[in-house]
Amino acid sequence: IWKMNKIMITGSSGFLGNKLTSALKNKYQAICIDKSNGLNFLDKTTYNKIERNCDSRIILIHLAFIQNDYDANMKMLENLSILPKNIILFFPSTVLVYGTKNNQIVTEDSTIDPENEYAKSKLAMEEFVQRKFEKTVIFRLTNVYGNQLKENTVISRIISNILKNK
Repeated sequence: IWKMNKIMITGSSGFLGNKLTSALKNKYQAICIDKSNGLNFLDKTTYNKIERNCDSRIILIHLAFIQNDYDANMKMLENLSILPKNIILFFPSTVLVYGTKNNQIVTEDSTIDPENEYAKSKLAMEEFVQRKFEKTVIFRLTNVYGNQLKENTVISRIISNILKNK
């Protein structure tokens, strides 16, 4: 078990970041890093500010993400790579890196076969963070849902249609 008391969360005001920050704030020192507090993840100087809060005993959960912009997301990761290499980086990816062709249960040992640009970009980002950081934890998410989910997501539309008997 890691004895950490500082958790840094990028994208802390987003859907996942907001929920995670709320869940962790009573037990850990949550350092919230987000565009809502004036930080631009595409600007390398932002990471110099972040680095001042980093040491080898910190967990960084990188949830900041710009939808449909692979180049911007890679730029964020490149900028993030100036942080100490021995921090523990948690990186969200997608179960779609396994593909959907075989309709079988997916495990961590399943064959990687991304079928669309989103899945391919997430796989490239996974490989990048594994090269740049000594300790990475990648979690491959399926669809997430909950209160305050944007209305344009697949899960929101399904729930809305069920409630409307469609």
